[in-house]
Amino acid sequence: MEPEHDRLSRMQREQIETIVREMIQEVSGADATHAQLLIECGIDSVSAVDLVALVEDRFSIEVPDDVIARFKSVDEVVGYVAHRLDQAAASTEARNE
Repeated sequence: MEPEHDRLSRMQREQIETIVREMIQEVSGADATHAQLLIECGIDSVSAVDLVALVEDRFSIEVPDDVIARFKSVDEVVGYVAHRLDQAAASTEARNE
């Protein structure tokens, strides 16, 4: 049996993926799969900036300009958001100890 925190992390990642896919659809009109390349979804350099603005607003994180260009797939965006949210949670926990 897997630890409860692993299940929660998986659930949170699935929620992040759903939200990111909805954002991609809003920006490009495309239905995206997790492994799909952003370019295949119609995300070019201009619409990537729009996507990142949505991500920053929705998840209350900052995405540096140099990171935007590195996103190649939906899964990479999801992984980045999940990583940043994990960092924020760890920072909050450390301050509360």
